[in-house]
Amino acid sequence: MAYGEQIRQKKKENAKRELKPGGEFLYRVKKDDKIFPVSTLVVYWGKGEWDGPKSLHDMIDWGEESEEIKNLVPEYPIHFLDLSKIEHPEYFKTELRPFFELYKNRNNKKEFIEYLRNSRECVKMDAESWDVLGKVTNSPKMINDFKNKMEKNNKAEEEGNMCRALEEFYNDGVAEGRAEGKASAVIELLSEAGEVSKALSDKIYEQKDLEVLKKWLKLAARAESVSEFESAIRL
Repeated sequence: MAYGEQIRQKKKENAKRELKPGGEFLYRVKKDDKIFPVSTLVVYWGKGEWDGPKSLHDMIDWGEESEEIKNLVPEYPIHFLDLSKIEHPEYFKTELRPFFELYKNRNNKKEFIEYLRNSRECVKMDAESWDVLGKVTNSPKMINDFKNKMEKNNKAEEEGNMCRALEEFYNDGVAEGRAEGKASAVIELLSEAGEVSKALSDKIYEQKDLEVLKKWLKLAARAESVSEFESAIRL
């Protein structure tokens, strides 16, 4: 399809030019017209092992006369990049390096934030890379928060400001982890008093104020029912 689009563009350009009689005039493609190469790259970030085809031949039902037909059908391999199997992201010299290193730590929030805190390569990543990283790590809010801090400090063009932004993001991450831990404790205590609805569970997890969560923890410990707890936090 990409090659076809290039040919269509060439024909459109050549429609305004003088062409030689014969093939050039008939097909609107000049003898010295060239097109750009096209290659397919599949980037895979799934949890499980990739078990799909990696080439055109892998997708074809060859039937009984497989060898004879294979020789007549050009192969079209797909360049396959499995992010979970990149062992040496340090070999990359562009912004792919911090992207792959962050992805490597995607399942360990502490290491992920530590990398942000200690790495200066992150400042080279553009907005599009941060958006993609947010999607593949399933943490768009955390990525967006850091990206906003990064962009504000990039405008100042001061290394010290970037360091402070990284430190601030790290501290935010620590606070978020503490809040999540307390929220889990509140829900665990409430579960002993009755069934905790999804709406209530979501409300507890959405609360990031540690002081409020401390109060809720005491309320959950004293509450004789889930409804009593709900009534108390509405006050």
